[in-house]
Amino acid sequence: MINAPNGDGNWYFVENYTHLGGSHWQTQIAYGMTNPGKNYSRTKVNGTWAGWTLLGATSQSYQNVSSARCNNCTYSNNTGQTITVIVRYFYSSTQGDINVYVDNQQITFEDGAASNSFQGSVTFPVPNNSSYRVLAGNGIISWWELR
Repeated sequence: MINAPNGDGNWYFVENYTHLGGSHWQTQIAYGMTNPGKNYSRTKVNGTWAGWTLLGATSQSYQNVSSARCNNCTYSNNTGQTITVIVRYFYSSTQGDINVYVDNQQITFEDGAASNSFQGSVTFPVPNNSSYRVLAGNGIISWWELR
């Protein structure tokens, strides 16, 4: 489907609603065929389509993605919804800083310097179609995502 939700290549049943005044005012609802439970809508106002919006409740679950993530590597959220990232990290007197970036914007910074070695954690949301990365000065212990 051209202009499918998220450009994901899945198949959809699509309902089209058009205002009597012409094709400049429309609404589409796409029901997932190959991805059941993922339903989207979008609206055309005065000839311009808005982006797709995921409808209804979604089933998200916590996933341990530690083995697929690395310190200071950039990842993309293309799930069709906002995800939550939870990272546990080490900090010590020599390397305690943690930096979190979403779409190359630093959204948090913690100076976790301590006299001994400790563990900390950071939790942050990542909107759909956004990139994200974590730079933990002394290394990452675990990386979980609610997706």
